[in-house]
Amino acid sequence: AASGSKIIVFTHGGVILTLICSILGLAKAKTLGFKVDRGSISSVELFDNGYGILTGLNIKGGLWQR
Repeated sequence: AASGSKIIVFTHGGVILTLICSILGLAKAKTLGFKVDRGSISSVELFDNGYGILTGLNIKGGLWQR
């Protein structure tokens, strides 16, 4: 995707946890350190090097806008 573009991914919690750890540069075993609630939204900001920062976890309620 182009720089500054937004991507939406709908998937299960385990996949989200794996993506979060990968983006943060953490070992897959660290997925147990996070909890993703059902029906919640998680957000990350990605950098050109493939890593990023976690900007939201378990966001719920109403329409979520950024």
